[in-house]
Amino acid sequence: MKLLTKALMKQIPPLYATDKVPIEKKKYWAKFFTPDSNWTWYVAEANAILSDDTEVPLSDPRANEAVDVRFFGLVQGMEEEAGYFMLRELESIRGALGLPIERDRYFRPGPKERHGTSGGGKKRHGKPNPVRQAAELADLMRR
Repeated sequence: MKLLTKALMKQIPPLYATDKVPIEKKKYWAKFFTPDSNWTWYVAEANAILSDDTEVPLSDPRANEAVDVRFFGLVQGMEEEAGYFMLRELESIRGALGLPIERDRYFRPGPKERHGTSGGGKKRHGKPNPVRQAAELADLMRR
């Protein structure tokens, strides 16, 4: 299953577009989850990363040539936290039974109250921390 469709790319706002909106009031556009684990990623914003490391909104025509996508949203796993995650990382993760991450095809965009999230998300971290992300992903892949 394709995690990011052309239709979703047209809808998801660029990174930082909703900075003034509290995390509990943000609109989430997509939900990714591990079918054989308890990890879920909710997408609030995203930018395409081009081969020269520049970032453009997903609605930009150049986004079709992206080498990756950086998302900002809410991650629920061992705890709930707001932060960044990458499309290529999501595509590489496998759960405990070796199943890939899926997009919830029945997910309807809306605020997190609608989706039953607990509201314990932390504030946005500055730039993504690749070392921290790699450690967390390695831990998830070991399960």
